[in-house]
Amino acid sequence: MRSMQLILLSAVAISTTVTVQQSAVPIEKGEEKPGVVHAQGTLAYKQQVSLSFDRPGVLAEVLTEEGQQVAKGDLVARLADSVARTSLATANAEAESDARLMLARKQQEAAEVEHKQLVAANRRAPNTYPKSNIDRLRLAAEVAAAQAKVAEHESVIAGLSAKQAEAELATFSIQSPINGVVTRKLKQPGESVPQGESLLEIVDPQVVRVTGFVAANDAFRLKVGDPIEVRIRIENAALPIEDETFKAKLGFVDLRVEPTRGVVRVWADLKNADGRLRDGMFADLTIRPE
Repeated sequence: MRSMQLILLSAVAISTTVTVQQSAVPIEKGEEKPGVVHAQGTLAYKQQVSLSFDRPGVLAEVLTEEGQQVAKGDLVARLADSVARTSLATANAEAESDARLMLARKQQEAAEVEHKQLVAANRRAPNTYPKSNIDRLRLAAEVAAAQAKVAEHESVIAGLSAKQAEAELATFSIQSPINGVVTRKLKQPGESVPQGESLLEIVDPQVVRVTGFVAANDAFRLKVGDPIEVRIRIENAALPIEDETFKAKLGFVDLRVEPTRGVVRVWADLKNADGRLRDGMFADLTIRPE
């Protein structure tokens, strides 16, 4: 019995000792305040496009080089288009010519005048002209009117054909859809270009988007507009840019959770007027929910 009491007293002592040790764990100084969310992310230019033709053809010219600045709307490449230009010129000539329509209207006018003259003559002096002659002229006037309608329709079709030829010619050239810098030139004049194959790549470096992933439980505390601090991280280097903090506002918190990792995608846009931030850089993100 006494040995049993000793065992129980020893167990209580051990338990008490463990409890004291757990409560005595120190809190490190400089620990982040509760609520701050950390993430790792990558940078990418917000606007970057890969340009291709909507039709196959032979490349006639590329009007830019890698590293060259281009403005939105600038012509940057063109396929050989002599046949398309000839088709457009022909279509425009047909659309602008109203000779056929004028002839049809004059024929209609003449047939109507002749019919009215015979009808008027018979009113003044009945049976001057046989009814068959008057009916023939009436039918001729109706036919002329129908021919004038056909000519009007053909004139409209010619105008539409000209617009179609103009749109067709437009597919032989590419304009830059953004202001930016050419970063890839993938084809040279004289080469055959399949439809949809990339020809040029253009990026606008003025704004860089940093994208990261946060734990799903942290995402519920974030909202668009929360302050975010971004620090660039370059492996195996120690560059001044790594000591800088770039500040922005959270621009997006994804509504979906990636089921395999249990994370939510977030991003923010950073101004990059000096061009130091580059596509593909790694970054550490600190988000402070408000």
